[in-house]
Amino acid sequence: MYRRLFKSQATEAEKMRAARLSVVIISVLSLFVAFLMTDIISAYQWVLRISTTTLVIPFLAVMFWRRATSKGCASAMLSAIVVTVIWPLLGTGIDPVIPGMLT
Repeated sequence: MYRRLFKSQATEAEKMRAARLSVVIISVLSLFVAFLMTDIISAYQWVLRISTTTLVIPFLAVMFWRRATSKGCASAMLSAIVVTVIWPLLGTGIDPVIPGMLT
């Protein structure tokens, strides 16, 4: 994925470095989230919110829109995660899935 999206001429060492860095980032974020979650129900709700916002729209775009690209789908997934996670901090009272799907 690193080679296709970021650097097409990446060497094996660069791909390995990117893979190791992504594992560290995901591990630190997972540890942070584990400390914030107080019960299993809220963790399950967040998993459903994030998976819904990051998978539904890119999947529909790939299935029904001929001009959908991998970079477009990756950026849509990343922006949906950011909006879904940050939206509750704004205190609007709107479920974060709605703005996450609209991004």
